[in-house]
Amino acid sequence: MKKIRTILLAFVGLLGIVGLVSCGNKYTGPEGTIDTEQENYKIGILQYVTHGALDKATEGFKQEILANIPEGKTVEFVVRNPEADATQLESMAAYLVNNCDLVMGNATPAAVALKNAAYNAGIKKLPILFTSVSDPVVAKLVNSNDAPGKNVTGTSDINPIEDQIGLIKEFDASISKIGFLYTMSEVNSRAQVEVADAYAKSQGFQTVTANNTDPSDIAAALNSLITANCKAIYIPTDNIIANNMTVVKNITESRGVIVVCGEEGMVEAGGTITLSIDYTRLGQITGEMAIEILNGSNTKDMAVRTQTTDFVFAYNETSINTMGKQSLLASIKTKYNAE
Repeated sequence: MKKIRTILLAFVGLLGIVGLVSCGNKYTGPEGTIDTEQENYKIGILQYVTHGALDKATEGFKQEILANIPEGKTVEFVVRNPEADATQLESMAAYLVNNCDLVMGNATPAAVALKNAAYNAGIKKLPILFTSVSDPVVAKLVNSNDAPGKNVTGTSDINPIEDQIGLIKEFDASISKIGFLYTMSEVNSRAQVEVADAYAKSQGFQTVTANNTDPSDIAAALNSLITANCKAIYIPTDNIIANNMTVVKNITESRGVIVVCGEEGMVEAGGTITLSIDYTRLGQITGEMAIEILNGSNTKDMAVRTQTTDFVFAYNETSINTMGKQSLLASIKTKYNAE
């Protein structure tokens, strides 16, 4: 009798798993497309962590979809944010791919988690978009930026790295050594630092690189760069550090060290200067891609998109004043027509 009961329980459990996998993903059309005959869509958003840039991208994405949803259709957004917790990230990704008609990953770890969750559950046709991903090829999200290949595509937030490094000389021509800081687990950050380091060396700078594994060792990594006599530090669009810019500010500002950041939200939170993309606009571009999918487009035919013009010069005037570098700010503001 026990054996029969065990078999029955196992069978019921199997049915539950099958039910979970198939929930919300019964469309059998081509890979990377959506059922355009539906009237109501669930769009899942997985935002890796809370910080200004990602918040703006999420809002831009939602705004664009709501403003352009096909006539007679409705959309419900299912938003999840694990706050960089790896276990929660996997769990939330699994929930979204099993319960939504289209999903969007905001930041590289979120996008990768959605792709892995969909593939692990055998849901290979689900359209997956991403935004705030610096290098989707390195992250293995797409085959190439021009031809993604399968059911995953989106927008890259690759910033104007060479122009950002150029800001250092424009701001303070006396600087000869640059430090680079990134989080080891963020492949997008490492890729940006590699580009920045190569360009900085080509411009005659000495360079030193440090990395952190989590928020707790950001301070130690920063201090190692300052001990190495780096008068400027470059931080790419790194989600973990962006969420801990107060730590950066507390260490660098009092020592007069310039911090060039990957995007303007990081400057507002404690950096010094940057040339930044507009993350609200980036989210809107991703939303445009979602609307195209709702109208029948296939992700495999949609090249990765990005913002290529109209970069924003951003500066932290309070921090610059505290460092006593007001005169340096005046000259560079004139160049970029900044208020």
